[in-house]
Amino acid sequence: MAAENIDDVVDGLAGIVRLTARPGGLVRPALQLIRSTESDDVPAVITHLDNAMEGPSARQGTR
Repeated sequence: MAAENIDDVVDGLAGIVRLTARPGGLVRPALQLIRSTESDDVPAVITHLDNAMEGPSARQGTR
């Protein structure tokens, strides 16, 4: 059964890779939007992700 689950995951990832490599339909404009708003500022991205992972109470200082 575990091998079947792994095969399902691999199949799903293959589909995502195909859509990313050769986007079509509604995926193309969505990927273009994502790519146009991406940031190369790694420290800022890490800070943003750290802040997003904190719960609302932590951001409000009520932890």
